[in-house]
Amino acid sequence: MLTFTKSRNVAGSTEILQLMRASAGGGYEPYVDGFFGDESLLCETWPGEDRSAVAELPAAWHDAEAGKVAIAFPLATIDSLAPGTYSASLHLADRSAHLAAFLVEIVDGPGESIARPKYGSLKDLRNELPWIDTLHDPQSDQSGFADALADARDWADVIILSHVRTTGRYDPRRFGGLGTGNEEIREALAADKLMLDTPNGRKIVKACVYKSLAQILRRCVGSENVPTDLLQLSRYYEAKADATIITCLAEIDADDDGFPEHLVNLGVTATR
Repeated sequence: MLTFTKSRNVAGSTEILQLMRASAGGGYEPYVDGFFGDESLLCETWPGEDRSAVAELPAAWHDAEAGKVAIAFPLATIDSLAPGTYSASLHLADRSAHLAAFLVEIVDGPGESIARPKYGSLKDLRNELPWIDTLHDPQSDQSGFADALADARDWADVIILSHVRTTGRYDPRRFGGLGTGNEEIREALAADKLMLDTPNGRKIVKACVYKSLAQILRRCVGSENVPTDLLQLSRYYEAKADATIITCLAEIDADDDGFPEHLVNLGVTATR
C-alpha cells in the first residue's frame, strides 16, 4: 500500500495523490472526469483496526478533472502523533464516497534527546560479523545499532562497578582499585575515563561487541534470508561476551594524564 513517511518536529511536504478506480478489464486505472472540484474532502488517520480517528490531514483538489488530490502534513498534526504507522482514508466530507486509502508512517525527527554513549562502533560490529547490516531495522537500529551498543556499555559498566573494592588503601600493584568508592568510579565511567585504546581497553570493547551482537541476533530470530541459525549464534556471542569480560582489567584515567589512576580486575570478586 502507498505509504508516506513523515518526521516529527519537521513540517511534512504536501503530497499529490492520484485517485484510482477499478478498470473494466481488471486492475486499476486513474479516476478521472468524475469530479468538479467543488466537493469537500476529508482525510482521517487512525492507528489501525476499528480504532477512532486521531487526526485529520488537510485535503484539497489539486486537479479535480485528473483525479488528483493534495494532502498536507502540517507540523502540528505530525507532532500530535506518536511514532508508528497509521491508516489513512480519503473520502468526501459527507462520507458519501470513499476515494483512497494509504498509510502514514511517523518517525522520530530531530529532537533534544542525547545519544547514549557506547563502547565500540558499527565498524567493530562489521569486523566481527560482516553481514550484520542485513539485520538492520531502520525503526529500532538507527545510527548503526546504537541502542544495542549502548546497552552493552551499560552491561560492562555495571560489571566494572560490581568489582570495585571500596575499602583499604589504593595500591596499583593490587588490581581492584583499593581505596576507591563506587560513586567515584561511576562518575569516571560516565565521563568516558575508561581507557579503550590499550590492550585491556580493546578487550572490553570486544566484549561489548559480542554482547551487542547477541542482543541484535536474538531480536532478529525468525528473519528470512540470513546465512545461519540466529538463536544459536546469539547464544554463542552471549557466552563469548561473558567469557571475555571476566578476563579484562578496566583501566580508568580519572585525571586525563594518560595513566590509569584506578584498576579494576573484572575476573576477581570484589571484597569490602
